[in-house]
Formats: sequence, structure tokens, C-alpha cells
Amino acid sequence: MAYAVLATYVFLMCIIFIFCMIELKLAFKYLRYKRNNQNLKSTFPENIPQEEHPFVTIQLPVYNEKY
Repeated sequence: MAYAVLATYVFLMCIIFIFCMIELKLAFKYLRYKRNNQNLKSTFPENIPQEEHPFVTIQLPVYNEKY
């Protein structure tokens, strides 16, 4: 019984370790991408007049409303 618990524990710890290594790899890729693309400009032009901005509707899920 003790060996089954130990084997299960080791197996689950290996899965957690593999998951952490994948997350670490993603973090390194993000930092490398961020360093290589520091000089890129934003794709959204900042000098558009207020009248030309698109109309956006925001809906909030509110529960227990009176009306």
C-alpha cells in the first residue's frame, strides 16, 4: 500500500514538474519576443478624431435587478 501511494505521489509530482517547465518555456519565449520587438509601433493610430471612433456596446451581466 505504501508503494502505491509513493508511486502515485511521484507520478503526480512529475506531471506538475513538466507543467512548470512548459510555463517556464513560455515565459522565456515571451521575454525574448518582447526584447526583439521593443521598437514596433502600435497598430492603433492615436490621431483619429473622436467622431471616427467605432461605436461599442458594453453589456454587464447584472443579477437580481428590480426591473
